[in-house]
Amino acid sequence: MKNLILGFIVTTLLSGMAVAAVERDGRVAVVVVDLATHAPQERRFFYEWVEAAALAETKNRIKPLYRKVVLLHSSDATVRGFYAAISAEVIDPDTKAIDTYINLHGSPGTLSFFDATVSVKDIRAVLSTMKGSGGKLRALNSTACYGASHTGDWLGAGYKVASGSRKVNTNGAHDFPAFLKAWGGGETYMQAQDKGNDDRWIKFYDNMAAKWGINDIDSYKVVEGKSDYTISTGVIP
Repeated sequence: MKNLILGFIVTTLLSGMAVAAVERDGRVAVVVVDLATHAPQERRFFYEWVEAAALAETKNRIKPLYRKVVLLHSSDATVRGFYAAISAEVIDPDTKAIDTYINLHGSPGTLSFFDATVSVKDIRAVLSTMKGSGGKLRALNSTACYGASHTGDWLGAGYKVASGSRKVNTNGAHDFPAFLKAWGGGETYMQAQDKGNDDRWIKFYDNMAAKWGINDIDSYKVVEGKSDYTISTGVIP
């Protein structure tokens, strides 16, 4: 009987945890873009083009969805700069939800910022100690290679939903704008990522990259966490 009563109390408390929707004036995006710095010299021109495309998407698709966009580009895309940007928004009372967009080179378990390649476990350790971050960090979208190896740590850092590619990611030219269009249109995170995971485009770009001699390719992006969140979903700590 005691267990039944306890279960009823817990269920009642959880049902009351629903939070208000987050409108545009409560949303902030932190966008990290640096692909040219650590690009192989023979493909630097290509990554400069991809970087320019990511900046265009930030201006044309991300900016209209948020009250504020914090863009960390090139030499500003440092590890310390990333921590500072997140910390500033965590303590800003006007910020109700922080979404993060990662456009960096990645390898299993690590990300390459402008100044250093760092373990995502170390990033998790820093973000998870920021007081209040668990109530504001919401969605993290990554175009980094091996992003699926990072998602568990992003969730451990406080984000509620995250996605990343299984292996080397070549599909950003389709995936990033397709995701943003659907996410900005009110679809769930999973629905938006499904648009990015279009098999036709994954095959097209993965096959093209294989012809260039790139190995270990798999651009399919795995989603972990609260995949039913939308761009208006309030953050439950």
